[in-house]
Amino acid sequence: MAKFGPLLLLGWLLLIATARGALTDMPPTMQETLQIGVTAFTHAEYDKAAQAFDHLAEQFGEESQYLPLAPTLLPIHGYACQMSDRPSDAITHYQAFLGLPNQLPSRRAFVLFSLAQAYQQNGDFDKAVATYQSFIEAAPDSPEAVLSAMRQAELHFEKGDDQAGIDRLIGFAASDRVPPSLGAQAQLRALQKALELDDYPQAQTILFGYEWRVEAMPELAVLTFAALEVGNRLLDDGQYLDAIRAYRLVTPASQLIAAQNARLQGLQITWNDQQQSAGQGYHAEAIWNDYYRDLMERVQAQLLSLHTSEDFTPSFQMRLGQAFLLANRPHEAYIVFRMLAADESLNGTLRGSAHYRWILAANSLDDWDESLRIARLFLERYPDHPEAPGTMYLIANAYQEKKEFRQAVTILTELLDQFPEHQLATRWRFIRGYNSVLAQDYPSARIDFQTCLQANPDPILAAQIRLWDAMSHFFERNYPEALRRFDASIEATHKDNPLYPEMVYRRAQTLYSARDYAAALVATDDFLQRHSDHLRAPEARVLRGDVLMGEGRLLEASNQFARVTPKAGPLFAYAVFQRGKIQKAMEAYDLMIEHFTGYVRREDVPDKVRIAEALYWIGWAYQQQEEPARAFPLFIEALAVHGNDVKAGETIAILQALHKLHGQYRSGELSLSSVVLDPFGLLTTPDFEEWLEGQYAQAYEAEQWTWLSRINLYRAMLYRQRKDDIREGDALLEIVNRVPLERLDPEGLATAGNLLVDLEISSADEYFDYLIEEYPRSMQLGAAYYGRARLALIKDKPAEAEAWLNRFEAETSYHPAGPQVKLLRGQLLVQLGQPEQAVAVLQQLLRLKSARGRPHAQALLGIAQAYELAGQPDKAIAHYQRIYTLYRAYPDEVVQAYIASAPLFEARGDLRAAYNTWAELQRDPRLDRFTEAKKQASEAIARLELLLPAEPDALTADLPSSKETEGPL
Repeated sequence: MAKFGPLLLLGWLLLIATARGALTDMPPTMQETLQIGVTAFTHAEYDKAAQAFDHLAEQFGEESQYLPLAPTLLPIHGYACQMSDRPSDAITHYQAFLGLPNQLPSRRAFVLFSLAQAYQQNGDFDKAVATYQSFIEAAPDSPEAVLSAMRQAELHFEKGDDQAGIDRLIGFAASDRVPPSLGAQAQLRALQKALELDDYPQAQTILFGYEWRVEAMPELAVLTFAALEVGNRLLDDGQYLDAIRAYRLVTPASQLIAAQNARLQGLQITWNDQQQSAGQGYHAEAIWNDYYRDLMERVQAQLLSLHTSEDFTPSFQMRLGQAFLLANRPHEAYIVFRMLAADESLNGTLRGSAHYRWILAANSLDDWDESLRIARLFLERYPDHPEAPGTMYLIANAYQEKKEFRQAVTILTELLDQFPEHQLATRWRFIRGYNSVLAQDYPSARIDFQTCLQANPDPILAAQIRLWDAMSHFFERNYPEALRRFDASIEATHKDNPLYPEMVYRRAQTLYSARDYAAALVATDDFLQRHSDHLRAPEARVLRGDVLMGEGRLLEASNQFARVTPKAGPLFAYAVFQRGKIQKAMEAYDLMIEHFTGYVRREDVPDKVRIAEALYWIGWAYQQQEEPARAFPLFIEALAVHGNDVKAGETIAILQALHKLHGQYRSGELSLSSVVLDPFGLLTTPDFEEWLEGQYAQAYEAEQWTWLSRINLYRAMLYRQRKDDIREGDALLEIVNRVPLERLDPEGLATAGNLLVDLEISSADEYFDYLIEEYPRSMQLGAAYYGRARLALIKDKPAEAEAWLNRFEAETSYHPAGPQVKLLRGQLLVQLGQPEQAVAVLQQLLRLKSARGRPHAQALLGIAQAYELAGQPDKAIAHYQRIYTLYRAYPDEVVQAYIASAPLFEARGDLRAAYNTWAELQRDPRLDRFTEAKKQASEAIARLELLLPAEPDALTADLPSSKETEGPL
């Protein structure tokens, strides 16, 4: 192994040959002394050899026979002294050799290396470092050069010059002359030293700055424990990604033990070989024995710990999983924690902790169903675990994220009942109140909020409580009370509280909703002046524009919206279209065209949205200017580029416009000869609906589900106009059955959801919830709220239905479903036993001209039912009679009115009127499809005939004339 063992042997053989050649010339005593020294040295009897060489030098050093032997004897003499723990004497002999002329390079290198060792042994570290360097320069390719550099570093450490030692090791490892295995050893020693000094930044630099290829012990163990220490420190310091990098270098204990066993076997073989070689005279091998001994001593404590202590691997993997979780890499965390939670060989505490973090990982993946499953499993396995309360909270949180707010309230109630004194009980109560707000159970929410405030929570939580207490009144459209609460919250909250600006903004928003535009403008300006850098500032600037619009200051509002930049994100598009709305109201069509064209062409808007809608309004403006030929290519472009874009709006309006233009073109009223943009081939298709059919087939083939849903929505609208209920229903059902939820735009979601409500299918809520979550600014929110209210009534949840109706009126009262909402609220009030309130609401509906026709008939039906509930049959009968007298065009309501009023006549003793009512129903051919009602009428007539004398007038009375109706059946 060592280069200088054979060199030393050759020198000794030379000595023997020289001695034998000079025997006849040597005095007997000199010859005997030399022979004793050589023999002792050969047998590693260094004390005896040194003494013999001492005597030889003292007695015969000046003899002519001695001088030729000096170049050989001085190194051997020095080495014998060095091995006899006489480093000062060894230094003297080595220096004497180095002073001789004409030295052999190999012999000089050996002496330099031995001299450096002697200096080190003698405690003269500076000279040792310098001499090792001289040796490295003299024999750069020798294995001892590698060892010399390592010893230089250790000497720097001995001197207390730690950084110099670390630098020496790193520089050594970077040398091209150094074998990779020795380079790794040097890096590991530098890493160890940095950790000993608690210099974690440098340890991190060393750990990550070297390409580790360590596969054997003890280096593998050194790297593992160093990487563990660095990784743990990085994790504690919040450097999660770097902690993961460090943990990647950790080898599990089982692999370390296997590598250690192999390494120990190899070391034993090497040691045995060196011992055998030493017995044959390879003296310098002791150098490498020292090296291996030192190296093994450095890792001995760690390896012993590995054998005797508990396996570090599971706890390390726990920390690795935690690093993944905190570094926002939940998928990897999920895998690690799931593995640990399933490992039955681990102790229960560790498995329980892993299982709890497994839930957290599922939460971070937004996999709420999986989170619920894992959390329930945790409570089954570890019902008394310290994290059981936290797990129940996570279950509630999963329900909250799934928008199942009432279920979240139920779990939080159970949690508070089981752990009322828990340190987090106040926060849990607030979260329950928050979920009650989201479930629109405002009274319950306020009870929780007030209870929380009585517990004197910290300022941040107190501000949250006050904010949401005020918001609960805002959502109920009780703006005076909401303002009072906001004012009280602002007064009770310090201006440095992070929620203070939010309260100020919400107060301004409430003033706007209450249509107190003057006060809202003052409040908004105050917010922008004091909190111009707040996250709500862009919204406040947009709100200011809305306030100015509310005051009728359209030009000022337009200028305000113009100040909103693309940096405001989605609010920028809102501001753009608000300006367009103002221009439309002012009939400034040229400005509309210029404005929306500029928006479409802008290149500085990231994630630009509503392009199809902008193109539609450009085309619409051209139509208003009686330039439909210029509108056509814009409509076509909008469909070609954005027809299958789920985020694009106004697609149905574009189809309507194209339908009209196509009809004008085919009839010759419109010339489109200059139009070249017609990728759909619309102009060459004689019939628009035939063209729609072709587009449907292409969309189906290409799986363009958004475009297909829009085609079907438009077709359903056409069928509705023709009163073709069957084909309309088929078109809408195909949307439900074929189009994925995420490929439906807001109109598609609202239509599909309400169709499912008509069919009393509870999965309708998926469509409404997706619409509410993904399109919070859509005009179709009103349809979602209305649909959710209808669904709640079907499920016999009147409180939930009322909450959704309140939200409709608070946020989307402008929606076309407004009359249906009033009708539904009236019906709900009847169910809740509040007839007076029901009558008041339904009478409001009767005053709406936009609700004429069936809504009026349905309102009369609701009023009649309310009066019947209130014990006022005469008023009930009067309203039923108005239905079958004035609204005979709506047979469903007419039949209900007949069936409801006849028993009321009979109940008050007017059998003749009851008989006549049943008779009218029975004889009206326009009601023949209501077979059950006809059967009921026949049975009632037969029963009443037995009680009444025959009156031909009643049997032959004419039905009300068509003049008394709103239209034919």
